[in-house]
Amino acid sequence: MRLFLCHSVMTVFLFFSFGCQSSETSKQVGIPRIAISEEHIRPFDQVATEVRFVSLRPPENPSINLGSTSYKLFISDKIYYATNWYQRTGVHIFDLDGKHLKSLRKKGDGPGEYQSLQGFYINDDVLSISSGHGVIKQYSLSDLTYIKEFTLGKSFLLSNFYPLDASSWLISVEFTGELDETGTFPVFTKVNSENGTSSPLPIYASSVNAKMGEGSIAPFDNQFLLNYGLSDTLFNYDGNKAHAHLVLDFGNKHPDQKYLLANPEKFDQILLDQSSAINLGHINYTAHTIQLKTFGLKKSPILDAEDLRTFPFYTVFIGPEQQVVGFSSFSGLEGKGFAKDGYFYEVLQTEDWIYALENNLLGDYGPALEAYLETIPDPEDPIIMEFKVAF
Repeated sequence: MRLFLCHSVMTVFLFFSFGCQSSETSKQVGIPRIAISEEHIRPFDQVATEVRFVSLRPPENPSINLGSTSYKLFISDKIYYATNWYQRTGVHIFDLDGKHLKSLRKKGDGPGEYQSLQGFYINDDVLSISSGHGVIKQYSLSDLTYIKEFTLGKSFLLSNFYPLDASSWLISVEFTGELDETGTFPVFTKVNSENGTSSPLPIYASSVNAKMGEGSIAPFDNQFLLNYGLSDTLFNYDGNKAHAHLVLDFGNKHPDQKYLLANPEKFDQILLDQSSAINLGHINYTAHTIQLKTFGLKKSPILDAEDLRTFPFYTVFIGPEQQVVGFSSFSGLEGKGFAKDGYFYEVLQTEDWIYALENNLLGDYGPALEAYLETIPDPEDPIIMEFKVAF
């Protein structure tokens, strides 16, 4: 990949009517403002506790290659790991110790098959898959038989979707080229799967977000937390209204958004200079703790424009008392992980754990991973890293 910004950031700079620090939202009284800076970044072994590694072991016959740069993770009483990588496209189900149980692999054009697997959601005994152009296909979890399909909007890409009730869904919307009279488009929308009606949430981005992708959604105490790239405001949505939840304050590292909107070509140099801190738009939540991913809080002394792993990506946590801690990310830009019951989960592909061990990113947990690698059949299988956060 040439430059991270060429594909993900250069054309993704957002101007948010709710998200920039100069907006009225940021000035409203009563909205917590969370200062996040370099001083909050610590070694991983000073942030993480109860660390456990679980290798996802595919069946030997037929053999399944689980390695993928495009993946999704969901954990309940089982581990659900989905890949969207050419012929590797499928949802693979494991027990909590990583033993393979079964896989849904129905890539194709026939009845009950899918051409793409952009995202998935599990509710009760139903697996819902986003297969492109807003089409959701549902399968029974018990035997992976096809149930039905329906459509949520018109977006070619739909990776985040959550049910609000029997027929209403909250989705994050890919930019389709359509702008309103103010030159913006809604990032999140409520869609009725039965009659196709939709109601955009009042959270908007400009067309320069076109190649950013979608916003992120995380279940949050019977509501949802909403985030999207370069916003300095996180929102909560209760099924009816969206409210500002908190403001991210990057201090003097906050980018000058008006300047960048007028001069988007300057964003290249800002990233390479590492002069600004950026909210990348990911979000997870569990046990009153929010997980985000950021760029540029602390400069990387080895930044190489040809190698994303050298970019200053940091995983940041905001605790129940508004405490902040963070560490160097293991999975670069793409990894979004999962959160449940007070634990956070990261997927380590082979390149991730090799880089982490070579650069001592795991600290005191490095030897534990090395010992674990000696016990598994194939260290090239994805490894789930489970941990809690200490503030």
